[in-house]
Amino acid sequence: MEEAERFERLIAIDRGRILGHGPVADVLARAGSSSLEAAYVALQNPEGNSKRPGPFVMPRRVMHDGPPAIEAHDLTKRFGDFVAVDRVSFSITRGEVFGFLGSNGCGKTTTMKMLTGLLPASDGRAELLGSTIEAHDLSTRLRIGYMSQSFSLYEELSVRANLMLHARLFRIAPAEIASRVAEALVRFDLVPSADARPTGLPLGIRQRLQLAAACLHKPEVLILDEPTSGVDPAARDMFWRYLAEMSRQDGVTIFVSTHFMSEAERCDRISLMHAGRVLAVGTPKELLAARGVTAHDLDGRHADGECVGHRPAHGLVRLAVGRGSGHRDGEHAVVGTADDGARCTGAHVHVDVGRHGSSASHSCAGVRLSMMWPSPGTITSSLSMPSAARRSWATCEPWSQLASSPPTIRVMSIASSAAN
Repeated sequence: MEEAERFERLIAIDRGRILGHGPVADVLARAGSSSLEAAYVALQNPEGNSKRPGPFVMPRRVMHDGPPAIEAHDLTKRFGDFVAVDRVSFSITRGEVFGFLGSNGCGKTTTMKMLTGLLPASDGRAELLGSTIEAHDLSTRLRIGYMSQSFSLYEELSVRANLMLHARLFRIAPAEIASRVAEALVRFDLVPSADARPTGLPLGIRQRLQLAAACLHKPEVLILDEPTSGVDPAARDMFWRYLAEMSRQDGVTIFVSTHFMSEAERCDRISLMHAGRVLAVGTPKELLAARGVTAHDLDGRHADGECVGHRPAHGLVRLAVGRGSGHRDGEHAVVGTADDGARCTGAHVHVDVGRHGSSASHSCAGVRLSMMWPSPGTITSSLSMPSAARRSWATCEPWSQLASSPPTIRVMSIASSAAN
């Protein structure tokens, strides 16, 4: 979707049907969305079908007592003279969603395989649920679920037969197998495909099947290697709803690698890896702040529905709405940081980047924004602005509506200055 936002024109298609086409701004306006990911999901549900869920928001984290679920201490893997993983260390608490980000070939998959016992470590040690991981220790491995990067189940077996086989391999009691499989088919929306072979199924359904198999034995830890690679936005959201349910309700620890920044932002903490080494570990906000960069939706909402309103990205970007000169101070709406100078003739919207002495502006060379106005059809998308700049737009919106429903701005990326 980040690539699609750079297109001049695009076509959105689903199940052989064109959902929308034209310039990016027109597609966003038709969907009434400020991002293409949200627009695609909205266009799939033009009539507000209640069977299609709304935008996914990660629920708040639930804290659990006890020792860490996963620990890596100077974990190292060599293949001859090549060091694939070089003294990697981190700790993952129970019930946490821990993201693993890094370039292709940086050692993420190798690290995950060592943590599952599928690959022995050359040096260092790893602990899972308080026990040292050994390749021959099946008792520990039966407490985890692993989903590989590529499809690893049996193409010649039906969806149901794959789950039945997986249940036997993971030593589920014979009397429980039928009920476990039936429960998994319902939970992961696989009932319509239960008797189909994976070969002819869409990628999203195949990935749900893999997740169902990994969860069938009710593991305490899930290790998922790029589980949503190649999956469309709606299917990715559905996949993350399953992960959120397992983490927040069942207390399952989830260790997931991804290349999608939107998925990384949903994780409780993330680890950045490059050339076999862990560069940093922390919450998404902590890692951004450490580099002097902050970016988030200005109209973000918490999972409990509490609206935090339009807010500045740590003072870097501010949105102000003014209704003209000749009015007393306070008779214009300011959203985010106050702007007493937002006086103009007619109703205007101002977007400022780093014009107000923010410490964040010292490390900012510019930003890329998307902005959606309250009126359908008036939308600015993928707007690039340098630091210390202002853009203003005149509108025909009634002042009362603009004051209560200002434009929605999303900071899509922030460029750091060379000085930083």
